[in-house]
Amino acid sequence: MKKTVLWIVSTIVSCFFMASCGDEWEKYERVELEADGVALSPTGATSYYGELGASGGEVTLTAKGKNRENGFLSQVEVDGDVYEVTGVDLKQPLPYTVYEGEWGRIEILSGNPHTTRMTLQKNESGHSMKYRLKFGGGYWTSDVMLVQPRP
Repeated sequence: MKKTVLWIVSTIVSCFFMASCGDEWEKYERVELEADGVALSPTGATSYYGELGASGGEVTLTAKGKNRENGFLSQVEVDGDVYEVTGVDLKQPLPYTVYEGEWGRIEILSGNPHTTRMTLQKNESGHSMKYRLKFGGGYWTSDVMLVQPRP
């Protein structure tokens, strides 16, 4: 009898926890970004896509709107190589180069508003280069996928 009561109580408690997950207030919200040097198109609730020129150039992304305080750069992926931006990176004197390679560099220019600049070289890799930048975290985030075609 005690085992049955314990089983019923644990089942009710489990149902309560599962029912509390996924409330409608737990929606992801996009960090709006103003772009200079590339046209961004929304591709989902929290994602953008843009195509870059093969010859390189500069792209500047600035957080704006109601979630702008969450517009900090949190992750960079260049052609499959991932770099997690840390609190140490975000506390460096600005401008600060977060990630760089033969393809170019990514810098944090300011923290208010959060502004990130990519300086890209001509794509000489022999394939299209893919750059993914993640801004924010938690429920306030945006992913930006940028593609630089081969010449």
